[in-house]
Amino acid sequence: MLRNFLFILIFLGFNTLADEIKLPNWGTERVIDSARLLTKNEYQALNEQLINFENERGDGSQFLLYILPTTGSESIEQFSNRAFNHWGIGHKEKNNGLLLVVAINDHRVRFEVGYGYEGVFSDVIAGRIIRNYITPNFRSENYYLGIKSGIEAAIQIASGEPIENIESTNNVLFLKVLQMPFMGVYLAIFILSYMYNLVFGTRLRKIKINKDIKKAKENKISSKKSNKPRGHKIKRKTLMRLNDFLQYKYFFPTFSNMAPMMIVLTLLVIFFVQVAYDGEVTPITVMAMVFLDLFLNLLILPLLLGVLGLAIPIARRQKKEWALIAGYDIVHTKSLYSSSSSRRESDYSGSYSSSSSSSSSSSSSSSSSGGGGGSSGGGGASGSW
Repeated sequence: MLRNFLFILIFLGFNTLADEIKLPNWGTERVIDSARLLTKNEYQALNEQLINFENERGDGSQFLLYILPTTGSESIEQFSNRAFNHWGIGHKEKNNGLLLVVAINDHRVRFEVGYGYEGVFSDVIAGRIIRNYITPNFRSENYYLGIKSGIEAAIQIASGEPIENIESTNNVLFLKVLQMPFMGVYLAIFILSYMYNLVFGTRLRKIKINKDIKKAKENKISSKKSNKPRGHKIKRKTLMRLNDFLQYKYFFPTFSNMAPMMIVLTLLVIFFVQVAYDGEVTPITVMAMVFLDLFLNLLILPLLLGVLGLAIPIARRQKKEWALIAGYDIVHTKSLYSSSSSRRESDYSGSYSSSSSSSSSSSSSSSSSGGGGGSSGGGGASGSW
């Protein structure tokens, strides 16, 4: 059995090796176009651009462009790392090599960066170049312009020059969440939060109301025995209304129930989208994220709850009944319970009353042949279009 297991492992290993894309040799040229994507003039222009970069640097830097139909069974990250180390791009001691891989049929692109360039050419910057310069052109099938713009931006970064801001929606909408159908995502968050409050929130609120009613009854009995007024008394009429209110199977969420969860969840989604698409978060971005979060939840959330309230008659009835429970004693005695239990009154009115709370709260050396022996530890960034 062990022998069969080893045979299977060996077979799978050979099969994986057989599926790997065979890497071509490269000499003085810096562009390998296995997909036959570029015209002759485009090929020569890009090749000359990369060779000029190496000659101007004069420190053994090498920049290779590899265009192929697909990376096969390997991910573009695995393939790029294997190709980079196989060719030994860059100076052996300085590890100052760059590799741009474009897999046309896979719709994937990646910068593989040698150790020597990771200080100035970080994964964040590589990802930004891909998103802002390369993939927008690839989506419109302007492959040459996308590759050319990406190489120019990469050369500027490698040379220590800042890249210019591009005039595109990617740059204007610095909150990356605005580049996606975010209202759809927000509605999904709303539905999940609403269902959670409807099911689990009802259970928790019923437990809380029952505890308060029980405690009020116990205190009432104790007060009669001692002939002294005790705290936590509920008027009989209010107590009857509370008992009637408990007969509902579900308590429909109000703004005060929904707002805390919605604010937290929406901000988390905005934050993670910003980090995933931009790689970093600045103080200005944080302020913009918080503003967008509050705008959505203080203006859009009450509107959504209002629409649901109009569409669900039982929700409107619950709202009116709770207004009677919370408002009856508040109007006449300034407290749902006696003066010593004002904390309980605030708990109820804050958790269940929508009539008062919802109305007030509403992102190489000079053209040398072959690689110099540089290596990559997997640094770089990938993208898709």
